[in-house]
Amino acid sequence: MVTASCGLKYMATYMKKLQAEMRLPCADAGPESPLCPSLADTLIVAAREDSFQEVFIGQRCWYPVRLDSNRRAAIKWIAPYQGKPVSAITCFARIEKIEAYLATGRHKIYFSEPVKLDRPVIANPATHQGIQGQRYTVLRKLLSAQVLADLKPWD
Repeated sequence: MVTASCGLKYMATYMKKLQAEMRLPCADAGPESPLCPSLADTLIVAAREDSFQEVFIGQRCWYPVRLDSNRRAAIKWIAPYQGKPVSAITCFARIEKIEAYLATGRHKIYFSEPVKLDRPVIANPATHQGIQGQRYTVLRKLLSAQVLADLKPWD
């Protein structure tokens, strides 16, 4: 796994390129401007310890995933929330390909080498509530978050 010290710089470059390609009003105003909509570009999936190691890290893919066509076109990143004993998001990866998974109506997501976050995004220390299923957020929130609540509101 690669470390994420270059993650913020890479993400900023990616966001500018995406904004320009989509001709968003925030392309000139910057991603923090009120003119810039929140682009849910990151899929967060729940992962058990064994499936995280074997599938996410080992195979560099994740399946089966429910995605509608709008979400499929928008997501560019995937981040696994690891349940107990880790109880945190520790890495993320750039999505390379999304394909149909068998005949289930779900998808299989392939991605590049995961990048380790500078600090894990942990479950709320007071409630220890994690993530079940999948959620959507923006990468810039993920890179600056300390706890899962920092990623809300979910898109």
